Amino acid sequence: MRTIFSCVLFGVAVGSIAAADTADVLFTGGDIVTMCGAAPEYVESLAVKDGKIQFAGPLAEGRKHAGPGTKTIDLAGKTLLPGFIDTHGHFVYFEKNLVDANLFGCDDVFDLVARMKTQAERTPADGWIVGFGYQARGLKEGRHPTSTDLDRVSADRPVMVVDSSGHLGAANAAAFKAAGITAATPDPTGGQFTRGPDGSSLLGPMEETALNAVRSKRPPFTGELAARAITGAAEVWASHGQTTAMEAGVGLGNDDIGIVLNAIDEKLLPIDLYVAAKDSVLDDSLAAAYSVASHYNPKAGGIVEKLRAARPDLDRRDINRVRLGGVKFWLDGSLDTAWFTQPYTQNPPGKSGAFAGYRQIPDEVLDGVFDRYWPTELQIHMHMNGDAAADQTILFGTACALRAAAKCQARQRARSDVCRDGDGAAHARANEAHDPCRGCAGCEGAAEARPAAARSDRPPGLSIDRACALSLRGHGA
Repeated sequence: MRTIFSCVLFGVAVGSIAAADTADVLFTGGDIVTMCGAAPEYVESLAVKDGKIQFAGPLAEGRKHAGPGTKTIDLAGKTLLPGFIDTHGHFVYFEKNLVDANLFGCDDVFDLVARMKTQAERTPADGWIVGFGYQARGLKEGRHPTSTDLDRVSADRPVMVVDSSGHLGAANAAAFKAAGITAATPDPTGGQFTRGPDGSSLLGPMEETALNAVRSKRPPFTGELAARAITGAAEVWASHGQTTAMEAGVGLGNDDIGIVLNAIDEKLLPIDLYVAAKDSVLDDSLAAAYSVASHYNPKAGGIVEKLRAARPDLDRRDINRVRLGGVKFWLDGSLDTAWFTQPYTQNPPGKSGAFAGYRQIPDEVLDGVFDRYWPTELQIHMHMNGDAAADQTILFGTACALRAAAKCQARQRARSDVCRDGDGAAHARANEAHDPCRGCAGCEGAAEARPAAARSDRPPGLSIDRACALSLRGHGA
Protein backbone atom coordinates (compact mmCIF):
# COMPACT_ATOMS: atom_id res chain seq x y z
CA MET A 1 0.00 0.00 0.00
CA ARG A 2 1.25 3.46 -0.78
CA THR A 3 -1.11 5.22 1.60
CA ILE A 4 0.69 6.83 4.51
CA PHE A 5 -0.84 7.44 7.87
CA SER A 6 0.35 9.01 11.07
CA CYS A 7 -0.02 7.86 14.65
CA VAL A 8 -2.10 10.99 15.24
CA LEU A 9 -5.55 9.58 14.60
CA PHE A 10 -8.28 12.01 13.79
CA GLY A 11 -11.57 11.48 15.61
CA VAL A 12 -14.74 13.21 14.47
CA ALA A 13 -18.12 13.81 16.00
CA VAL A 14 -20.91 11.41 15.11
CA GLY A 15 -23.17 12.88 12.48
CA SER A 16 -23.42 13.50 8.79
CA ILE A 17 -20.36 14.58 6.79
CA ALA A 18 -20.71 17.39 4.27
CA ALA A 19 -20.49 16.17 0.68
CA ALA A 20 -17.35 18.23 0.09
CA ASP A 21 -15.68 16.51 3.04
CA THR A 22 -16.44 12.91 2.18
CA ALA A 23 -13.46 10.59 1.91
CA ASP A 24 -11.86 9.68 -1.40
CA VAL A 25 -11.05 6.17 -0.16
CA LEU A 26 -12.29 4.05 2.74
CA PHE A 27 -10.26 0.96 3.77
CA THR A 28 -12.03 -1.83 5.68
CA GLY A 29 -12.01 -5.59 6.12
CA GLY A 30 -8.45 -6.18 7.33
CA ASP A 31 -5.94 -5.59 10.08
CA ILE A 32 -5.28 -1.83 10.02
CA VAL A 33 -2.29 -1.37 12.31
CA THR A 34 -1.67 2.14 13.66
CA MET A 35 1.72 1.40 15.32
CA CYS A 36 0.70 3.73 18.15
CA GLY A 37 1.80 2.73 21.64
CA ALA A 38 3.97 -0.12 22.88
CA ALA A 39 1.52 -2.84 21.85
CA PRO A 40 -0.11 -3.31 18.44
CA GLU A 41 -3.25 -1.22 18.02
CA TYR A 42 -5.85 -1.89 15.35
CA VAL A 43 -8.74 0.05 13.89
CA GLU A 44 -11.60 -1.22 11.75
CA SER A 45 -11.55 1.47 9.10
CA LEU A 46 -9.37 4.19 7.66
CA ALA A 47 -10.65 7.10 5.55
CA VAL A 48 -8.39 9.09 3.23
CA LYS A 49 -9.11 12.55 1.81
CA ASP A 50 -6.72 14.39 -0.55
CA GLY A 51 -3.91 12.02 0.33
CA LYS A 52 -4.26 12.56 4.07
CA ILE A 53 -5.88 10.46 6.76
CA GLN A 54 -9.26 11.87 7.58
CA PHE A 55 -10.36 9.25 10.08
CA ALA A 56 -9.16 6.01 11.66
CA GLY A 57 -11.41 4.11 14.02
CA PRO A 58 -14.60 2.04 14.28
CA LEU A 59 -16.21 0.94 11.02
CA ALA A 60 -19.59 2.45 11.92
CA GLU A 61 -18.05 5.91 12.18
CA GLY A 62 -15.78 5.34 9.21
CA ARG A 63 -18.78 4.73 6.99
CA LYS A 64 -20.11 8.18 7.87
CA HIS A 65 -17.13 9.60 5.96
CA ALA A 66 -18.12 7.77 2.79
CA GLY A 67 -20.24 9.34 0.09
CA PRO A 68 -21.37 8.50 -3.45
CA GLY A 69 -17.90 9.21 -4.82
CA THR A 70 -15.96 7.32 -2.15
CA LYS A 71 -14.04 4.23 -3.27
CA THR A 72 -14.30 1.47 -0.66
CA ILE A 73 -11.42 -1.01 -0.62
CA ASP A 74 -11.99 -4.34 1.10
CA LEU A 75 -8.61 -5.52 2.38
CA ALA A 76 -9.97 -9.09 2.43
CA GLY A 77 -8.08 -9.94 5.59
CA LYS A 78 -4.80 -8.36 4.49
CA THR A 79 -2.85 -5.98 6.72
CA LEU A 80 -2.51 -2.22 6.18
CA LEU A 81 0.56 -0.63 7.77
CA PRO A 82 2.10 2.84 7.99
CA GLY A 83 4.80 3.50 5.40
CA PHE A 84 8.27 2.01 5.93
CA ILE A 85 11.38 4.16 6.42
CA ASP A 86 14.44 3.37 4.32
CA THR A 87 17.40 3.57 6.71
CA HIS A 88 20.17 2.93 4.19
CA GLY A 89 19.54 3.32 0.50
CA HIS A 90 21.08 5.10 -2.46
CA PHE A 91 18.02 6.78 -3.91
CA VAL A 92 19.79 9.28 -6.20
CA TYR A 93 22.30 6.71 -7.43
CA PHE A 94 19.54 4.18 -8.06
CA GLU A 95 17.54 6.63 -10.17
CA LYS A 96 20.46 6.80 -12.59
CA ASN A 97 20.54 3.01 -12.71
CA LEU A 98 16.98 3.12 -14.06
CA VAL A 99 18.37 4.87 -17.14
CA ASP A 100 21.42 2.60 -17.44
CA ALA A 101 21.69 -0.88 -18.93
CA ASN A 102 20.49 -3.65 -16.60
CA LEU A 103 23.44 -6.00 -16.16
CA PHE A 104 21.98 -8.15 -13.38
CA GLY A 105 22.24 -11.84 -14.15
CA CYS A 106 24.81 -11.54 -16.95
CA ASP A 107 26.20 -15.00 -17.74
CA ASP A 108 29.47 -13.94 -19.31
CA VAL A 109 31.33 -11.02 -20.84
CA PHE A 110 29.70 -11.69 -24.22
CA ASP A 111 26.25 -11.27 -22.62
CA LEU A 112 27.38 -8.09 -20.88
CA VAL A 113 28.74 -6.59 -24.10
CA ALA A 114 25.53 -7.49 -25.97
CA ARG A 115 23.40 -5.68 -23.38
CA MET A 116 25.71 -2.67 -23.51
CA LYS A 117 25.39 -2.53 -27.31
CA THR A 118 21.62 -2.34 -26.90
CA GLN A 119 22.14 0.46 -24.38
CA ALA A 120 24.36 2.30 -26.89
CA GLU A 121 21.50 2.36 -29.40
CA ARG A 122 19.22 4.25 -26.98
CA THR A 123 21.88 6.56 -25.53
CA PRO A 124 22.25 10.07 -27.02
CA ALA A 125 25.39 10.50 -29.10
CA ASP A 126 26.95 12.84 -26.54
CA GLY A 127 26.10 10.65 -23.54
CA TRP A 128 28.10 7.97 -21.78
CA ILE A 129 27.06 4.37 -22.33
CA VAL A 130 26.65 3.01 -18.80
CA GLY A 131 25.51 -0.28 -17.30
CA PHE A 132 25.00 -1.49 -13.74
CA GLY A 133 24.51 -4.74 -11.86
CA TYR A 134 26.92 -7.44 -13.07
CA GLN A 135 29.09 -9.52 -10.70
CA ALA A 136 32.57 -10.61 -11.73
CA ARG A 137 32.19 -13.80 -9.69
CA GLY A 138 28.98 -14.58 -11.58
CA LEU A 139 30.55 -14.30 -15.06
CA LYS A 140 31.87 -17.49 -16.65
CA GLU A 141 35.23 -15.80 -17.09
CA GLY A 142 35.38 -15.02 -13.35
CA ARG A 143 36.74 -11.53 -13.99
CA HIS A 144 35.71 -7.95 -14.67
CA PRO A 145 35.38 -6.84 -18.30
CA THR A 146 38.43 -5.11 -19.76
CA SER A 147 38.82 -1.95 -21.82
CA THR A 148 39.21 -4.16 -24.87
CA ASP A 149 35.90 -5.88 -24.09
CA LEU A 150 34.13 -2.55 -23.69
CA ASP A 151 35.68 -1.10 -26.83
CA ARG A 152 33.55 -3.66 -28.67
CA VAL A 153 30.54 -1.65 -27.49
CA SER A 154 32.08 1.57 -28.80
CA ALA A 155 35.67 2.53 -29.42
CA ASP A 156 35.08 6.27 -29.58
CA ARG A 157 32.32 6.84 -26.98
CA PRO A 158 32.83 6.53 -23.20
CA VAL A 159 31.63 3.16 -21.90
CA MET A 160 31.50 2.33 -18.19
CA VAL A 161 30.06 -0.61 -16.27
CA VAL A 162 29.59 -0.82 -12.50
CA ASP A 163 29.03 -4.00 -10.54
CA SER A 164 26.04 -4.63 -8.28
CA SER A 165 27.85 -3.32 -5.18
CA GLY A 166 28.58 0.05 -6.77
CA HIS A 167 32.19 -0.22 -5.57
CA LEU A 168 33.83 -1.88 -8.57
CA GLY A 169 33.64 -1.43 -12.30
CA ALA A 170 35.45 -1.03 -15.60
CA ALA A 171 35.80 1.53 -18.38
CA ASN A 172 36.97 1.68 -21.98
CA ALA A 173 39.75 3.87 -23.28
CA ALA A 174 37.36 6.66 -24.29
CA ALA A 175 35.95 6.89 -20.75
CA PHE A 176 39.42 7.08 -19.22
CA LYS A 177 40.32 9.81 -21.69
CA ALA A 178 37.16 11.77 -20.89
CA ALA A 179 37.98 11.51 -17.18
CA GLY A 180 41.58 12.60 -17.70
CA ILE A 181 42.96 9.27 -16.43
CA THR A 182 46.13 7.74 -17.88
CA ALA A 183 48.41 4.90 -16.87
CA ALA A 184 50.62 7.54 -15.23
CA THR A 185 47.77 8.71 -12.97
CA PRO A 186 48.57 7.66 -9.37
CA ASP A 187 46.10 5.38 -7.64
CA PRO A 188 43.95 7.44 -5.25
CA THR A 189 43.94 6.58 -1.57
CA GLY A 190 41.55 3.72 -0.99
CA GLY A 191 41.31 2.59 -4.62
CA GLN A 192 43.16 1.21 -7.62
CA PHE A 193 43.26 1.29 -11.41
CA THR A 194 44.20 -2.14 -12.76
CA ARG A 195 47.26 -1.87 -14.98
CA GLY A 196 49.07 -4.17 -17.38
CA PRO A 197 52.15 -6.15 -16.26
CA ASP A 198 54.47 -3.38 -17.45
CA GLY A 199 52.45 -0.71 -15.64
CA SER A 200 52.21 1.40 -18.79
CA SER A 201 48.61 0.61 -19.75
CA LEU A 202 45.17 0.67 -18.12
CA LEU A 203 43.41 -2.69 -18.37
CA GLY A 204 39.96 -1.29 -17.58
CA PRO A 205 38.88 -2.57 -14.13
CA MET A 206 38.88 -0.02 -11.30
CA GLU A 207 38.04 -0.16 -7.64
CA GLU A 208 36.53 2.15 -5.01
CA THR A 209 37.94 5.70 -5.15
CA ALA A 210 39.48 5.00 -8.57
CA LEU A 211 35.99 4.17 -9.87
CA ASN A 212 34.68 7.36 -8.25
CA ALA A 213 37.30 9.39 -10.11
CA VAL A 214 35.87 8.21 -13.44
CA ARG A 215 32.21 8.02 -12.41
CA SER A 216 32.23 11.65 -11.26
CA LYS A 217 33.05 12.79 -14.82
CA ARG A 218 29.88 11.36 -16.31
CA PRO A 219 27.82 14.13 -17.95
CA PRO A 220 25.18 15.44 -15.54
CA PHE A 221 21.51 14.50 -15.52
CA THR A 222 19.56 17.70 -16.17
CA GLY A 223 16.08 18.83 -17.21
CA GLU A 224 13.59 16.16 -18.18
CA LEU A 225 16.13 13.35 -17.72
CA ALA A 226 16.79 14.36 -14.09
CA ALA A 227 13.07 14.72 -13.38
CA ARG A 228 12.20 11.38 -14.98
CA ALA A 229 14.93 9.59 -13.05
CA ILE A 230 13.96 10.89 -9.61
CA THR A 231 10.22 10.32 -10.07
CA GLY A 232 10.94 6.83 -11.37
CA ALA A 233 12.98 6.01 -8.27
CA ALA A 234 10.20 7.36 -6.03
CA GLU A 235 7.72 5.04 -7.73
CA VAL A 236 9.97 2.05 -7.02
CA TRP A 237 10.38 2.98 -3.33
CA ALA A 238 6.66 3.59 -2.91
CA SER A 239 5.80 0.30 -4.62
CA HIS A 240 7.61 -1.47 -1.78
CA GLY A 241 5.73 0.48 0.88
CA GLN A 242 8.58 2.87 1.65
CA THR A 243 7.44 6.42 2.28
CA THR A 244 10.82 7.81 3.35
CA ALA A 245 13.81 7.18 1.09
CA MET A 246 17.48 7.72 1.90
CA GLU A 247 20.45 8.77 -0.19
CA ALA A 248 23.40 7.55 1.88
CA GLY A 249 26.08 9.44 0.01
CA VAL A 250 24.91 12.23 -2.26
CA GLY A 251 27.93 13.31 -4.27
CA LEU A 252 28.97 10.04 -5.92
CA GLY A 253 28.00 11.85 -9.12
CA ASN A 254 28.95 15.44 -9.87
CA ASP A 255 25.29 16.21 -10.61
CA ASP A 256 23.75 14.75 -7.43
CA ILE A 257 23.29 18.06 -5.65
CA GLY A 258 21.72 19.61 -8.74
CA ILE A 259 19.30 16.69 -9.09
CA VAL A 260 18.17 17.07 -5.47
CA LEU A 261 17.82 20.85 -5.77
CA ASN A 262 15.72 20.39 -8.91
CA ALA A 263 13.48 17.93 -7.05
CA ILE A 264 12.98 20.55 -4.32
CA ASP A 265 12.26 23.42 -6.70
CA GLU A 266 9.92 21.42 -8.92
CA LYS A 267 8.25 19.58 -6.02
CA LEU A 268 8.85 16.25 -7.72
CA LEU A 269 8.86 13.92 -4.72
CA PRO A 270 5.70 12.12 -3.55
CA ILE A 271 7.72 10.61 -0.65
CA ASP A 272 10.27 12.04 1.80
CA LEU A 273 14.01 11.95 1.10
CA TYR A 274 16.70 12.00 3.78
CA VAL A 275 20.13 12.96 2.42
CA ALA A 276 23.57 12.22 3.86
CA ALA A 277 26.24 14.08 1.90
CA LYS A 278 29.43 12.34 0.83
CA ASP A 279 32.29 13.79 2.89
CA SER A 280 34.10 15.21 -0.15
CA VAL A 281 31.06 17.28 -1.25
CA LEU A 282 29.67 18.25 2.13
CA ASP A 283 30.72 21.89 1.92
CA ASP A 284 28.96 22.20 -1.44
CA SER A 285 25.91 20.47 0.04
CA LEU A 286 25.89 22.83 3.01
CA ALA A 287 26.11 25.85 0.73
CA ALA A 288 23.18 24.48 -1.25
CA ALA A 289 21.26 23.83 1.97
CA TYR A 290 21.82 27.41 3.11
CA SER A 291 20.59 28.73 -0.23
CA VAL A 292 17.48 26.52 -0.15
CA ALA A 293 16.67 27.35 3.47
CA SER A 294 17.10 31.06 2.81
CA HIS A 295 14.84 30.86 -0.24
CA TYR A 296 12.05 28.92 1.40
CA ASN A 297 12.31 30.69 4.77
CA PRO A 298 12.60 34.36 3.77
CA LYS A 299 10.72 35.98 6.64
CA ALA A 300 8.23 35.45 9.42
CA GLY A 301 4.74 34.81 8.10
CA GLY A 302 6.12 33.48 4.83
CA ILE A 303 5.55 30.28 2.91
CA VAL A 304 6.95 27.92 5.53
CA GLU A 305 4.71 29.11 8.35
CA LYS A 306 1.66 28.98 6.07
CA LEU A 307 2.51 25.43 5.03
CA ARG A 308 3.04 24.37 8.62
CA ALA A 309 -0.35 25.76 9.54
CA ALA A 310 -1.96 23.86 6.68
CA ARG A 311 -0.07 20.61 7.29
CA PRO A 312 0.89 20.26 10.97
CA ASP A 313 1.42 16.54 10.38
CA LEU A 314 4.42 17.04 8.09
CA ASP A 315 8.04 16.76 9.22
CA ARG A 316 9.20 20.30 9.93
CA ARG A 317 12.81 19.54 9.09
CA ASP A 318 12.04 18.93 5.43
CA ILE A 319 11.79 21.37 2.56
CA ASN A 320 9.57 20.05 -0.22
CA ARG A 321 10.09 16.58 1.28
CA VAL A 322 13.91 16.75 1.29
CA ARG A 323 16.18 17.01 4.33
CA LEU A 324 19.97 17.23 4.57
CA GLY A 325 20.51 15.25 7.75
CA GLY A 326 23.97 13.74 7.75
CA VAL A 327 27.47 13.29 6.39
CA LYS A 328 28.70 9.96 4.99
CA PHE A 329 32.19 8.48 5.23
CA TRP A 330 33.41 5.29 3.56
CA LEU A 331 35.94 3.50 5.79
CA ASP A 332 36.41 0.59 3.39
CA GLY A 333 34.87 -1.07 0.37
CA SER A 334 32.46 -3.82 -0.56
CA LEU A 335 32.80 -7.60 -0.25
CA ASP A 336 35.74 -7.74 -2.64
CA THR A 337 37.52 -4.68 -1.25
CA ALA A 338 36.57 -4.65 2.44
CA TRP A 339 39.34 -3.80 4.91
CA PHE A 340 40.25 -6.80 7.07
CA THR A 341 42.82 -7.42 9.79
CA GLN A 342 43.82 -10.64 7.96
CA PRO A 343 44.18 -11.29 4.22
CA TYR A 344 41.34 -12.89 2.28
CA THR A 345 41.44 -16.69 2.43
CA GLN A 346 40.20 -16.72 -1.17
CA ASN A 347 41.20 -13.65 -3.12
CA PRO A 348 38.61 -11.66 -5.07
CA PRO A 349 38.78 -11.76 -8.89
CA GLY A 350 41.94 -10.13 -10.21
CA LYS A 351 43.83 -10.19 -6.89
CA SER A 352 46.94 -12.15 -6.00
CA GLY A 353 49.16 -12.43 -2.94
CA ALA A 354 48.14 -11.27 0.52
CA PHE A 355 45.22 -8.93 -0.10
CA ALA A 356 43.33 -7.47 2.88
CA GLY A 357 41.23 -4.79 1.16
CA TYR A 358 41.45 -1.01 1.32
CA ARG A 359 41.54 1.39 4.21
CA GLN A 360 40.04 4.64 2.99
CA ILE A 361 40.24 7.11 5.89
CA PRO A 362 43.24 7.61 8.24
CA ASP A 363 42.64 7.87 11.99
CA GLU A 364 43.62 11.54 12.13
CA VAL A 365 40.98 12.38 9.52
CA LEU A 366 38.35 10.45 11.48
CA ASP A 367 39.32 12.36 14.63
CA GLY A 368 38.67 15.63 12.79
CA VAL A 369 35.31 14.31 11.60
CA PHE A 370 34.01 13.93 15.14
CA ASP A 371 35.52 17.21 16.22
CA ARG A 372 33.71 19.03 13.43
CA TYR A 373 30.36 17.28 13.27
CA TRP A 374 29.66 15.97 16.78
CA PRO A 375 28.43 19.40 18.02
CA THR A 376 26.07 19.75 15.06
CA GLU A 377 22.71 18.32 14.15
CA LEU A 378 24.26 16.38 11.26
CA GLN A 379 24.36 12.62 11.84
CA ILE A 380 27.68 10.88 11.16
CA HIS A 381 27.22 7.87 8.87
CA MET A 382 30.05 5.40 8.33
CA HIS A 383 30.30 2.60 5.79
CA MET A 384 32.16 -0.49 6.92
CA ASN A 385 32.26 -4.13 5.88
CA GLY A 386 35.57 -5.57 7.08
CA ASP A 387 36.55 -6.20 10.70
CA ALA A 388 39.42 -3.68 10.51
CA ALA A 389 36.99 -0.96 9.44
CA ALA A 390 34.62 -2.01 12.24
CA ASP A 391 37.50 -1.80 14.73
CA GLN A 392 38.36 1.67 13.47
CA THR A 393 34.79 2.78 14.06
CA ILE A 394 34.10 1.06 17.37
CA LEU A 395 37.48 1.51 19.05
CA PHE A 396 38.98 4.68 17.59
CA GLY A 397 35.68 6.29 16.61
CA THR A 398 34.24 5.87 20.10
CA ALA A 399 37.32 7.54 21.59
CA CYS A 400 36.92 10.43 19.13
CA ALA A 401 33.27 10.80 20.05
CA LEU A 402 34.08 10.90 23.76
CA ARG A 403 36.72 13.59 23.20
CA ALA A 404 34.32 15.61 21.06
CA ALA A 405 31.58 15.28 23.69
CA ALA A 406 33.98 16.45 26.41
CA LYS A 407 34.83 19.58 24.39
CA CYS A 408 31.14 20.12 23.83
CA GLN A 409 30.40 19.91 27.55
CA ALA A 410 33.26 22.30 28.33
CA ARG A 411 31.75 24.91 26.00
CA GLN A 412 28.37 24.39 27.65
CA ARG A 413 29.87 24.92 31.11
CA ALA A 414 31.63 28.07 29.93
CA ARG A 415 28.36 29.43 28.64
CA SER A 416 26.56 28.59 31.88
CA ASP A 417 29.24 30.35 33.95
CA VAL A 418 28.94 33.54 31.93
CA CYS A 419 25.15 33.62 31.84
CA ARG A 420 24.19 33.08 35.46
CA ASP A 421 23.24 36.70 35.93
CA GLY A 422 19.95 36.03 34.12
CA ASP A 423 20.27 39.06 31.84
CA GLY A 424 18.63 38.01 28.60
CA ALA A 425 20.73 40.23 26.31
CA ALA A 426 23.98 39.16 27.89
CA HIS A 427 22.85 35.57 27.62
CA ALA A 428 22.34 35.89 23.88
CA ARG A 429 25.75 37.52 23.38
CA ALA A 430 27.40 34.82 25.46
CA ASN A 431 25.85 32.17 23.25
CA GLU A 432 27.65 33.63 20.26
CA ALA A 433 30.91 34.49 22.01
CA HIS A 434 31.42 31.13 23.69
CA ASP A 435 30.28 29.07 20.73
CA PRO A 436 28.20 26.53 22.66
CA CYS A 437 27.24 23.11 21.46
CA ARG A 438 23.69 23.04 20.11
CA GLY A 439 21.86 19.79 20.37
CA CYS A 440 24.86 17.62 21.25
CA ALA A 441 23.99 14.43 23.11
CA GLY A 442 26.59 15.37 25.72
CA CYS A 443 25.10 18.83 26.34
CA GLU A 444 21.65 18.19 27.71
CA GLY A 445 19.25 21.01 27.04
CA ALA A 446 21.76 23.12 25.10
CA ALA A 447 19.44 23.80 22.20
CA GLU A 448 16.55 24.70 24.47
CA ALA A 449 18.71 27.05 26.54
CA ARG A 450 19.57 29.21 23.52
CA PRO A 451 17.28 32.27 23.53
CA ALA A 452 15.33 33.34 20.47
CA ALA A 453 17.28 36.60 20.30
CA ALA A 454 20.44 34.69 19.50
CA ARG A 455 19.01 33.39 16.25
CA SER A 456 16.65 36.15 15.20
CA ASP A 457 18.84 37.13 12.26
CA ARG A 458 18.88 33.66 10.75
CA PRO A 459 16.42 32.11 8.32
CA PRO A 460 13.81 30.17 10.31
CA GLY A 461 14.73 26.52 10.44
CA LEU A 462 18.46 27.08 9.83
CA SER A 463 20.91 25.80 12.42
CA ILE A 464 24.52 27.04 12.24
CA ASP A 465 27.42 25.84 14.38
CA ARG A 466 31.04 26.98 14.44
CA ALA A 467 31.89 24.66 11.55
CA CYS A 468 29.08 26.14 9.46
CA ALA A 469 27.19 22.85 9.47
CA LEU A 470 23.62 23.41 8.43
CA SER A 471 20.55 21.26 8.60
CA LEU A 472 17.46 21.94 6.56
CA ARG A 473 14.42 22.68 8.60
CA GLY A 474 11.11 24.29 7.78
CA HIS A 475 8.78 22.95 5.16
CA GLY A 476 7.58 22.76 1.66
CA ALA A 477 4.54 21.27 0.05
